[in-house]
Amino acid sequence: MELDVAARGLMQPHIHEVYADDEDILDTGNHQEPDFEVFAAAEPDLVITGQRYSQYYDDMAALMPEGGVILEWSEALEDPETLFDGLREQAQSIGTIFAAEDEAQALIDDLDAAIERASEAYNGEDTVMGLLTSGGDINYAGPNEGRAVAEIFQELDLEPALEVEDESSDHEGMTSRWRPLPTRIRTGSSCWIATA
Repeated sequence: MELDVAARGLMQPHIHEVYADDEDILDTGNHQEPDFEVFAAAEPDLVITGQRYSQYYDDMAALMPEGGVILEWSEALEDPETLFDGLREQAQSIGTIFAAEDEAQALIDDLDAAIERASEAYNGEDTVMGLLTSGGDINYAGPNEGRAVAEIFQELDLEPALEVEDESSDHEGMTSRWRPLPTRIRTGSSCWIATA
């Protein structure tokens, strides 16, 4: 299996070191304005979409060669209450596609073991706050819809240290939805969970 086309504009060299700078991989650009001409030129046999490209499913399907397959983004991954089930489902699908069912099951088993360890470690009384860093800001991420942490709150039944109305599920730090912390610390983009 060879990677022919990808959203290289979204890749970070320190994470995607093999692919980010590989000029042989056609770059579809970012999810805001994907280059579908590049996508069509690649004539992919298999497309694995992510959440950021899910809105373009019909556009991609129309450009696929006959017999091509798109592994669609699972809607279960968009709901904090079903995210972990969605991850398990996606792992199984990818394992099947790449004839790596045992490896996929090992990842699922590791996930389940980590969830069990975290559940056992949490006493059910301590309050917890989710923090998200983006663009140099540290922001509060809500327990019900907060990006990257709501799922953990739901799965582990964590007691939130703070609840606000109109939680945001993005990373933009909208002032009516997110509560930026007063201290500005230069960071990358990360998710932190802290107990109080």
